[in-house]
Amino acid sequence: ANQSARRSPLVWEAQLAQCSIIWFIHIPKTGGSTVRDVLKNTTSNRVFFYDLNPSKSNRHVYVGHGSRHNWHQPDLLALAQRDGRKIIVDAETPLADLKHRGYPWLDKTCFFFPLR
Repeated sequence: ANQSARRSPLVWEAQLAQCSIIWFIHIPKTGGSTVRDVLKNTTSNRVFFYDLNPSKSNRHVYVGHGSRHNWHQPDLLALAQRDGRKIIVDAETPLADLKHRGYPWLDKTCFFFPLR
């Protein structure tokens, strides 16, 4: 596949068809901003990008280990089921911390992150 096809959210969405929520664990300084920008700028009507990271002036979520997430607002699974789209989430929250903080949709979520 060519470079743009490998980066296409449509390709990723097709490969992760069994998941309602696709969680991009944004690890600082690994090229994650580039991945986030590709995902955020998708024109597909089959995916919805949702950024759980706070504004740039208040980026301490990774260090805070997800302690500021409220899983009832928004209800990501309900969004996916209502619209029939994949929800692509961008957040700097480690997987172990999602489990520890009570993330309710582990069985409906596929996780990925860049390695550098």
